[in-house]
Amino acid sequence: MGMRRVANSAIRATAANSDNDERSPAMRAFAFSSMIEQFNTLLEAQVLVADWRQEYNTYRPHSALGMLSPAGFAAQWRQTSQLQLS
Repeated sequence: MGMRRVANSAIRATAANSDNDERSPAMRAFAFSSMIEQFNTLLEAQVLVADWRQEYNTYRPHSALGMLSPAGFAAQWRQTSQLQLS
């Protein structure tokens, strides 16, 4: 398993464990910063976190959006909005 895959797995595990938990924001930040220490360079961490953010904000379902991904929610909203304008 390559370093990138391991790092992505670590990011996902940290995010999954902190999405809906009751830990304070400070504890979540500490857990995230501890995970960052696993990377070889700051650039590597920045690239992997950017990749994760893109996936999270595009494809991952969110409870606040009725378990739709942000992309799916946006598509549904555009379709509904167009029907109302017709």
